[in-house]
Amino acid sequence: MEIPQKILVPSIAKNTLYNFLFRGSGLFFGFITSIVIARLLGPEKLGEYSLAFWILTIVGYFVNLGLPTAVTKYISEYSGKKDYASAGSILRNCSRWIFWAGVLVTILLFIFSPLIASLYHKPYLSTYLRIGALGMIPMGLLAIYMAGFSGFLRYDLIAFLTFILSPLTFLLLLLALLLKKDVEYLFWVSFISNFLAAFLYYEFYHSKKYPYVKEGLAPELKSKLINYSKSIFVILLLEAFLWERFELLFLGAYSNETQVAFYNLGFNLANKAILLLPGALAGVLLPFMSEAYGGGKEERLIGIHYNSTRYLALIAFPLCAGGIALAPKIITSIYGSQYLSSAFIFSIVLLAGTVGSISTASSSFLYSVEKQKVILRFYVLAVFLKLVLNLFLTRKYQATGAVWVNFSAQVFFGVGVIVYVYAFFLKKKFPLMSVLKIGFSSALMGLLVYLFSSIVSGYPGLILCMLLGVVLYPVILAFTRALEKLDFDLTARYIQKLPFGLDRIFRSIIGVLRRISLGEETR
Repeated sequence: MEIPQKILVPSIAKNTLYNFLFRGSGLFFGFITSIVIARLLGPEKLGEYSLAFWILTIVGYFVNLGLPTAVTKYISEYSGKKDYASAGSILRNCSRWIFWAGVLVTILLFIFSPLIASLYHKPYLSTYLRIGALGMIPMGLLAIYMAGFSGFLRYDLIAFLTFILSPLTFLLLLLALLLKKDVEYLFWVSFISNFLAAFLYYEFYHSKKYPYVKEGLAPELKSKLINYSKSIFVILLLEAFLWERFELLFLGAYSNETQVAFYNLGFNLANKAILLLPGALAGVLLPFMSEAYGGGKEERLIGIHYNSTRYLALIAFPLCAGGIALAPKIITSIYGSQYLSSAFIFSIVLLAGTVGSISTASSSFLYSVEKQKVILRFYVLAVFLKLVLNLFLTRKYQATGAVWVNFSAQVFFGVGVIVYVYAFFLKKKFPLMSVLKIGFSSALMGLLVYLFSSIVSGYPGLILCMLLGVVLYPVILAFTRALEKLDFDLTARYIQKLPFGLDRIFRSIIGVLRRISLGEETR
């Protein structure tokens, strides 16, 4: 095919907006879908669906093999060099590799599905896994083409296709559940939506005349792709075992479907909250730290790490405290009283996720200074700890034991990484007093919200409690003097851009809080 000499790339600001829209819409429809599935299926059927879906998720890693991440990295790299022939060759060859990996995984899953079902003593798993196996190839190809668009920095096209596919998938799921409340139908919908999505991405890629070169890869580039993908595959698999629901491997074998449902629902809801708020800041730390490291700006790198640790605490602590305070109300209001047992799971996962969020500053630091092997060692140790604890706690205490296993492993990893970075790299001490003040302020806010929640009920009561927490938190931070001058300066810089006179209102509020906390006026 004809190789383009220039490819349209939206500005960084536009790509950031498109990426936010893509991720935000995905989280929104995922959240709405989880509510519909939970309410219409009930705990037992939801447990069946959750266990099969988790197994298929882990199997999916052996289809992707870390290749989508490699495609994004190297297409970006070669596009930057204007070598679109190599970029097109990367996509074409990696899509072929994923296709044949998908064929192999599909065949193996078809063959071994009855064995997996017998190991779990759950005959229904065989049918669900075989239907899910049909979606492995389109799922892998979808991941590759999304990675290709990301590599060419066309997040606008990803956002556009997501806006089409997400509501369509939701409507298909809703229709399937209304026609018959059967888990099997959900996996058929998943297969259809993956197939349709892969087809649309393929058509868009070729209709926009992006490079797709049928020649083989240069030996050096092929070697780089394979080596990079192998290391990414290992890291992603370990991350899945640590941060995802590895406990379901044991919970599915040791307990009933209801326990699986309670664990999965509480875990997923807490995970989405952590991904949406602290995750938004954590996602931008690595490029900033890498830029500082590459430029030899050691003091700036240390400053970024120190401040980001505080800001992650400022976001994660109140989310955790407020979430724990409102956990029963959140679960019953959204999913129904039948899932009340998930409230405890939700609370503990939030607590573990808070430690994990704060440790992101330290893990990003290690990645930026090219110390990935240190992170890998902590991953291996944390996953080993999970494996051992699951054999005892999950077997005896089921969902409750599983969540404490998750908590122990995540806290071990998070605290370990933080201690390692401060012990061997940083000149500054950990901002302990600042973090303790933020923690105390968050706990006090959580207590007040909890007391208020006892006198209100329903959705309006839940919304009022959340609004009360948002108002109380900065006030308490100011009175405990947990805020620093830099916090107010950064806030003042951003509120200047607010429209409709809101900047004046917020400037007055910030001025009051500044006087309370620092004894200064806003400049």
